[in-house]
Amino acid sequence: MQIGEVPLRSCISYRNGPSCDCLLSCFDANKKILFIKYNGKIVFRAILRLTKGSFVAADERKTIEFVDVTAKSKPRENKAEELVLFLERYYQSGLNKQQIRKAVNLTAMLVKEKVEKLGARFVLSRNYKNVLENKNYVLTNFYMYISASKNGSQYLDSLGGAAGVSDSGSYTCNTFLLEAEEKGEKSL
Repeated sequence: MQIGEVPLRSCISYRNGPSCDCLLSCFDANKKILFIKYNGKIVFRAILRLTKGSFVAADERKTIEFVDVTAKSKPRENKAEELVLFLERYYQSGLNKQQIRKAVNLTAMLVKEKVEKLGARFVLSRNYKNVLENKNYVLTNFYMYISASKNGSQYLDSLGGAAGVSDSGSYTCNTFLLEAEEKGEKSL
C-alpha cells in the first residue's frame, strides 16, 4: 500500500495523493510492481502492465481480433493487435546517475526476458529514452489498450494520468519507446 510513498511520494500516495483513489488499481492481475532495494532500502520502482496494443487505431482496423496468449506469436503485422508488456515510468530516490542507469537497465533486461518468453512486444515509457544503454529503441506513436480495473479508476503515468471507468476498454495513443528493428526505423 506504500507504492505512492516508496521510494518517494507520488500522486497515488494513500495519505493525501490527489490520485489516491487509483492506488488499488496497481494490484490488478495484469500489473506487477517491480522494486529494487539498495542497502536494505527501496530506491527504485516501476509498474509492469500486461495489455495489448497496435500501431493502428481500433476504428481503422476492419476486423475484430483477440490476442491468444497461449499460442506462439506469428510474425507481427502493423495492423494487428498484439500482446504487450508495458514498462511504465520509473520512480527513484537517493540514486546517482550511474545507479539510476544500472537500475533502469537491470529492470529492462528482466522485462525483456519475460517479453521473449511470452512472445510479446516490449513497450517502454518514453522516460527511459536517455537512460537505456541499449540504443536500439525509438520513440514511436503506439495505441495502448486501457484494460478495466477492479478498482474502477486507475492511474496511468504514460497515458495522461487518471483513467476512469469510461476509459477502460479503449485504446489511447501516445509516444512510447519500441525496438527500432521492429519498426524499421533508426535507433536513438
